[in-house]
Amino acid sequence: TSDWDPYVSQAIGDWSQSSVLNMVEDPGGSTDDRDRRQCRGPQGAVRICNLAYGFNGWLGIAGISIDTSGHIVTGYTKLNDSYFSTSTYNRPDWKQSVACQELGHNVGLDHQELAGPTRAHIAREKAGIVTRERGASPAA
Repeated sequence: TSDWDPYVSQAIGDWSQSSVLNMVEDPGGSTDDRDRRQCRGPQGAVRICNLAYGFNGWLGIAGISIDTSGHIVTGYTKLNDSYFSTSTYNRPDWKQSVACQELGHNVGLDHQELAGPTRAHIAREKAGIVTRERGASPAA
């Protein structure tokens, strides 16, 4: 929905700076609750949905489908408004970080256990947001 548009647009723009990715935003997707709950990605694309999915342990979650050759053919990202409606997470730095991270999963990237800044951290710094390192799971 429009609450997430600036964060998704920024993440798409950041990832599209890559020489091998060209993400294109299609703002014409359904905002029906049933469609957002299912969040099925169309063939050759990723669907990004937000909804109050419940306090289930994740701020964002992504999934992909691959063909027999191992190529990604569709994907989805769910952004969990249950957490993002709380004062802890309803902040631009959290929304930007999670949107960026989940789109990274949609292109096949896993979590990194390396020292140094993550892609989401770099995206937040680029946006001029003071950050602290966080994962995409809610704080305990």
